Amino acid sequence: MIDADTLYETDFLRWSEQQAEALARLRSRVRDNDIDWEHLIEEVRDLGGSELARVVGNLTIASAHLLKLARWPDHPAADHWRGEILIFLINARAAFSPSMRQRLDPEFVGRRALRDIEKLRLAGAPPVPLPRNFTPDIDAMLSGELDIDAAVAAIRARAETEQG
Repeated sequence: MIDADTLYETDFLRWSEQQAEALARLRSRVRDNDIDWEHLIEEVRDLGGSELARVVGNLTIASAHLLKLARWPDHPAADHWRGEILIFLINARAAFSPSMRQRLDPEFVGRRALRDIEKLRLAGAPPVPLPRNFTPDIDAMLSGELDIDAAVAAIRARAETEQG
């Protein structure tokens, strides 16, 4: 078993869950009315959940920028969107813990990103159609190996296939 200090540094989500479980066990042995056990346990558990939400949010925004690049390839903000993708992926990687991977749902991230982009109206050239479904490559995004141009090309190819 990994010690708590190491786990805190390497897998914050798992650490917060283990600490919440340890507090729950301790609660049954310690009778201290000054400690709000229920809320303390919930808050410690939620620390890891907040980090998971941060990763999902950053992946969603990066995915939305990929969709913008696919939909408006010649837009004046395209270079800015590329830079934003890199920044949001750096932020996602910084908050990511290995135990989060099994809880990250790429289809959920893609649906949220598509929903956000479908509402967006930008001036200039008419938008290129987007696919009905979009599942970002979470593993490539989190590993730092995402090829933005290839991801955008895949989005556009899928949209073209669907348009038929």
